[in-house]
This record gives sequence, structure tokens and C-alpha cells, in this order.
Amino acid sequence: MNYNILFVILSIVLFISCKQNEKETDIEEINRLYIKAEEYGYRNFDSVKFCAEKIAILSTSDNLLGQAKSQALFGVYHFKKSNYLLSIKHCENALKLLKENPNAKIEADVFVILGASNKAQSNQDKAIEYYLRALKIGKKTTDTITILKATNSLARINQENDSIKQAFIFVNNALDILKNPYQPQYLNTIHIKANLLGMTGQLDSAIAIDHKGITIADSIKTFYFKSPFFDNLANCYKEKKMFDSSLFYFYKTMEIDSIEGNQRLIGDTYFNLANFYYEQQKYAEAEKCLASSLELFRRIDFKKGMALSFDLMAQLKQKQEDLIATINYKDSTAIMKGKYLNEKSQSKIEELKALFDNEKKETELQKSAEKLTQQKWIIIVLITLFILIITIITQLLTKRKKEKEIVLEKKLIELQQQATTNIFEGEQKERMRLAQDLHDTIGQKLTALKMYSSALEIKNETYNKMLNEAIEEVRFVSHNIMPEIISLGLNTALKDISNKINLSKNIKCDLILDDNLKIDFGKARNNNIYKIIQEITSNMIKHAEADLITITIVRSENTTTFTVKDNGVGFDTSLITTADGIGWQNIIARVKLINGTINILSNNKGTIINFALTNGTTD
Repeated sequence: MNYNILFVILSIVLFISCKQNEKETDIEEINRLYIKAEEYGYRNFDSVKFCAEKIAILSTSDNLLGQAKSQALFGVYHFKKSNYLLSIKHCENALKLLKENPNAKIEADVFVILGASNKAQSNQDKAIEYYLRALKIGKKTTDTITILKATNSLARINQENDSIKQAFIFVNNALDILKNPYQPQYLNTIHIKANLLGMTGQLDSAIAIDHKGITIADSIKTFYFKSPFFDNLANCYKEKKMFDSSLFYFYKTMEIDSIEGNQRLIGDTYFNLANFYYEQQKYAEAEKCLASSLELFRRIDFKKGMALSFDLMAQLKQKQEDLIATINYKDSTAIMKGKYLNEKSQSKIEELKALFDNEKKETELQKSAEKLTQQKWIIIVLITLFILIITIITQLLTKRKKEKEIVLEKKLIELQQQATTNIFEGEQKERMRLAQDLHDTIGQKLTALKMYSSALEIKNETYNKMLNEAIEEVRFVSHNIMPEIISLGLNTALKDISNKINLSKNIKCDLILDDNLKIDFGKARNNNIYKIIQEITSNMIKHAEADLITITIVRSENTTTFTVKDNGVGFDTSLITTADGIGWQNIIARVKLINGTINILSNNKGTIINFALTNGTTD
């Protein structure tokens, strides 16, 4: 019973250990998903949501850091979807969780998201506060990525507030930190600097940075980063009155956005082109571009874009002195602006409703999680008791079964050994008797007949030839039944097989066997090994159409392997069990008889047969 108790304890420990390993695996997967979501953050918002949901599922009730990561990613997703209140709510949830399980990097990430959401709601002071808190953590932990995110965000806020000097300071600080230019954060930083240079009239410097950004984007294969650089180039060349270059880069921007399939950005570029043509007084081209921008904005129901397009179209029609069209487009502009403002209000209402629903859902989930935890512990206790009962019963039954199996196994081994011995002995005696009978009776009579013929001086060549052949045939059959060569050792017998094949001149046989390696498994097994190789080579000579047979013997620590291969036409190994001849049946039977294993491979380039015996096996 002591063993049973020990087994139960080990089972419980193993169960707990498995749970721990499962938990560690989940933590590794959570970390991988969080890193992946940061990559998706630049492009695929729905993938960020998927990662957040997956992390939420993997995070157990005691894994507060995992839950915080999930909340942070939900904050990113809702920010990208312009649900700023929901984004802030998830970030606040993440900060509450991080108070109990602090993590500087995740906290900094959350502050960056809070800064972005507050900035989007025009809460500039709060946004700056959150960005500065993220920057402080980044500097304290020497986390370059966090420092860059916060610094670039602060630069953009100052740019939008026309604090150009302060924006330049933040951008230059970010560039001082960046050691490796071949990364997305570097491209973001120099894009901000290019914009600042363009705003301050330093157009040539801005253009130089834009070209540098395009080159780096190409080298790190992030072609979508080229779009903002192309757009900035178009505006810079427009300011320089280099209209052909400006037009070229507007279309390059559109080309990138078209590959990405971003209809909003394509529509924006068409609108910019319309402005470009309008200022050039090319009203027909401007009208075509506006028609395209309106079509794209209608597809995605972008009301603000449609309002701006209608307004520019009204100005264009006024220039063309088309009063009716001008009035119609002004009316469309007013209607669309009303719809846009109404949509913003409706969106805010829906976001507040979603926020309420989310809080309600979180409460329900928390209650469900607590209930699941209780149920989990009840299940663990029940499983432990069940394992204890089953273990005791199993141990008793197994003990009795093993005792019976040991007795039966001993008897079976004894019977198998005796049967094998009897077969070997009987076979050997019968072979010796047959060989002796052939030699003593037919062999001697044929020899006597030859002597008698010589005495009578019989000159018939056919008769003498047939008589000599009969004597040789008897000797050959007698030798095959019980080869005398085997008495000289298996090494010598195998060399004899190789030499006899080589005598034919039609086929070559190579024997690869170390002269210092003596192969001996006892007389009976040696004879069977000899017969197996003899039968295999015979089959190859008859059927393989080969010109080379190789016999290899290799001894390892535990086994000796005999390999016979040819370079013939091969055969279908699936037909071995259904073959009419007894050759393969004899080979397989002999291998089993000496407790060996056999493996056969064959294709149109040849056949490889190897069989192995355990070292130390003897008769």
C-alpha cells in the first residue's frame, strides 16, 4: 500500500506540474501575441483585436499581467476604430490591473494609447501629460521604442499647435536615440521632420529627407511607408512651382494606396489632385478628380470627404459660371456637413452605449470567472479522489495479473527455446543423413561406374560427359544440403559465396567484411545465415538483371547487420507475401527462426535487403 500512496502523490504532483507547464506555455503564447499585435498595429486593426481576444482567453484569473495586455490591445483597437471613449476605458482597466502586477513597458504602452485617444478628442493637455509619463518610463527603463513613440507623439502635437521649434527639439531628440535607421519608428520620425521642414519653407531639405525615407522603406520592404513621403514630396514640389514633379508624386502616392486598397487615402489623393488642377485653372481635370474622390468617399460613406469635395466642386462650377450647378453643389455641401455632424453625434451616443454595455459585460465576465474558479477547484478535488480510488484498484489487479504473466512468460520462453533447439537439431540431422546417403550410395556408385568405364576403355564422349556431370551434380546437391564450408566458419563460407559468384564472369560480387571481425552465432545459426545470404544472392542472379552484388557485414554495439544489395531492376515488395516461389518464404522463415529482423527496399535502381541479429545470440 505504501507504493499505492506514493503513486497517488506522484499523480497529483504530475497533475499540478502539467497545469504549471500549461500555464507557462500560455504565458509564452500571450507574450508572442502581444509582440505580434504591435506589428499589426501599423496595418491590420482586426488582427490586433484577434490578439486581444486570444490573450483574454489564455489569461487565467490570477494572470493579471496577461489581462492587462489584453485590455491595452483593446485600447489600441478601439483607438484605431475612432472609439476613443472605449479606448480610454480599456486603458484605465489595464492601469488598474498593472497596479497589482506592475510592468513598466505595458504601462508605458498604455500611456501612449491614452495620449493618442485624448489628442483625438482635442484634450491636448491630457495627451501631453500621458506622453510625458510614457517618456519618463522609457528613459528610466532605457526602452528605446517607448522613448521614440512618446517623443514622436509629442513632436506631432507641437507641430499641430504650430509650436514648430519645440516640435523640432522632440524630433531631433528621437533621431539622436535611433541607432538603426532601418526600422518603422525611424521612418515615422523623419517623416515628421520632413513635414516640419516643409512647413518652415525648407523645401530642399524636406525633399532630401523624403527621398531618404523612400530608399529605407524599399530596403526594409515596407512599401506602404512610402505613401506619406510621396505625398509630402508632391506638396513640396507644388510649393516650389515644379508642377510636373508635384503631379508625378501625387500619382505615386495613389499607386501605393491603390496597392493597399485603402479607398480613403486614394480618395484623399484624388481630392489633392483636384485642388492642384483647380489652382492651375485646369477645371476639366479637376472635375474628373473630384468625381473620382466623390465616388470613393460614397463607397466608404466618408461624409466629411464628400462635404469637402462638394464644396470644391461648387467653387469650380462658380469659376465656370455654371450658377445652377454651383447652387446644387453648395446645397449638397450643406446637407453633407449636416449629415457629418449628425453622424459624429450619433457615433458619440453609440460609443457611450458601447461603453455601458462593455462595463456590464465585464461585470458578468468577472462573476463567471469567479464561478469557474470555484468549479475548477471542486473538479480538481474530485479528480484527485477518483485517481486515488482507481490507483488502489488498478495496483491490486495489476499485481495479480503480472504474477500470472510472469509464470506464463517463463513457460512460453522455455517451450520456444526447446522447440527452436529441436527444429535446429532435427534439420541438421536430416541434412547430414541426406548428404551422407547421397555421398555413400549414389555418389559411390557413380564413381565406381566411372572407374568401370575407364577399365573397359569406353570411348563414347557423350556417355563420359553425362557421367561426369551426374557425379558433379550429386556432389553439388550434397554440398547444398549440408555445405562442408560452413564448418570452416561463417566468414570463410560468405567469402566462398562471393568467390563462386565472381567465377561466372557475368556478375561481380563484392564482400565487405573486416578481416579482424569474426562472425559466429553458433553452428545452427551460422548455417541459417549462410543459407539466407545464399538464397538472396541466388534470387538476384536469376531475376535482378544486375551486374553488381554487394554483401556488407557491420557490427555495432548491440547488433550485427547483414546487407545484400544489387544495382538491378528491382521488384514490387508488396508481392513477397503472395509470391508463388518458396524462396522468399524460406528467407523470412529462417530470419524468424534465428530471432532476427529483416527489411527489404526495392525500386528501379536496385534492391537492398538487410537483416540483423542481436550480438551474443548463440545456439
